Amino acid sequence: MNKLEQENTNFVNSKISEIDAIDQSFLTEDDKAQIKTKKDEIDKKVQDKLFTSLDSQIEELRNLVNQLTTPKEQIKIKVKQVDVSEFPKIKLYVDLTDGSGKVPSNLEQVFFHVDEKDANAQYIKRTISKAAQLDQTENLNIDMVMDVSGSMSGEPLNKVKNVMGSFIDSVQFDSGDLVELTTFSSGVNINCEFTKEKSTLKNRINGFSASGLTSLYDALYLAVNRVAAKTGAKCVIAFTDGLDNNSKCSINDVINQAQKYKIPIFLIGSGISNTTDISRIATSTGGFYRDIADITSLKEIYDKIYRQQKELYLVEYESDNNLMHTIRDIKVRYRSKQYGGEEQYQFQPTLLISTDSDYDYGNTAEGVVVKYLKNFPVAITNKDFSKISNYLLQGSNIYNTQKSYVLKNFEEKLLSYEILDVINQDENNAIVSTRESYWVMQNGRMIEMLTQECKYQVTKSNGDWKMTDFVGKVNVISRIKY
Repeated sequence: MNKLEQENTNFVNSKISEIDAIDQSFLTEDDKAQIKTKKDEIDKKVQDKLFTSLDSQIEELRNLVNQLTTPKEQIKIKVKQVDVSEFPKIKLYVDLTDGSGKVPSNLEQVFFHVDEKDANAQYIKRTISKAAQLDQTENLNIDMVMDVSGSMSGEPLNKVKNVMGSFIDSVQFDSGDLVELTTFSSGVNINCEFTKEKSTLKNRINGFSASGLTSLYDALYLAVNRVAAKTGAKCVIAFTDGLDNNSKCSINDVINQAQKYKIPIFLIGSGISNTTDISRIATSTGGFYRDIADITSLKEIYDKIYRQQKELYLVEYESDNNLMHTIRDIKVRYRSKQYGGEEQYQFQPTLLISTDSDYDYGNTAEGVVVKYLKNFPVAITNKDFSKISNYLLQGSNIYNTQKSYVLKNFEEKLLSYEILDVINQDENNAIVSTRESYWVMQNGRMIEMLTQECKYQVTKSNGDWKMTDFVGKVNVISRIKY
């Protein structure tokens, strides 16, 4: 082969490579056969050294591939929630809508793609283990928040009871949906923890009466924290007259917390004259506000709230990056002959863990802190230092401080915790930052829910990690009256 023939051959091959780089994974066998026929014709001319007419045939091939690989309709893709409770398995809850704003049903797993940026800033295709719509297949966790303050007395409370009862009837308990019932007045109460028992929920709702002040923001803050620790899709739905006059938490506390954990808050109001603040909470967190008087039928609540959550798609993949706290850059794509769309999304895995979770950090700096956190409430409630002493370096500052602290006259129950950060100072020393939420009790009575952020100095001693000190002061984020 002379030099000119080699250059022409290389040119043709480079153009074919460009065409081959177009995503053809979703094509049918007939589509692939059409493409192969065109490529065979080009290859035959290359073999026969007939280069003069190849430009037009390469362009025909390109047009054919573009025609076959261009979806009939573009769809919008938006990641709404990320669940890393089974890390490094990552669950993405994704909203997909067509040009009319509707969610296509029965999208096939084979046409979903997730690419994750690696340490070299290259997007690498990850294996998708599951892709399915939540409806009837995946569970939704709902924290239902009910205003039972004095201002709700009479007809407003009766309306809310009817709406909540009807909503409970629409929940897909058979597919694993769970509902928690939270009420608020002068304080906040969890009246029924996450359950699938419809009759229990409806009986509790029907039994409420109204009195006291209104702690709406405290209740929303608590509900967000509670539902964020659950595995699966999640949301908060609150029924209220919206006139908060007793909360320790601010409206910004609620919004920031909901945005942190990607929890949408839906609010149903009863006779609210000024809806500015309550609408801001809803729209800032991905939910919306409706006045109960404007609801023409209970079906609207079902359609606008419940369906919005159940129409999400779960896309599940496993990350090759085993470092929990590093930022992830991903591309989520759907590509078929019918639909095509893509979103580029960045997130940092945030894992709020409930105390009933069996998530295990192993023998790591954060692992010893988690064991300490889980056992600390038992130690302080039973005045038994031995429950935590094995996780503390004997004679260290934290050892001596907590030995006396567990004797104080109150009890605690850990609700949830989160490892915010781990700073590895060297192979034997680290600082672990946490966020912890507790029920604080005295003489068996709930006093408050306390959320705090702490930093712990941890060191490796004889092969095992031990806690040695607090780093800086404990930062109290919120105190919610029970």
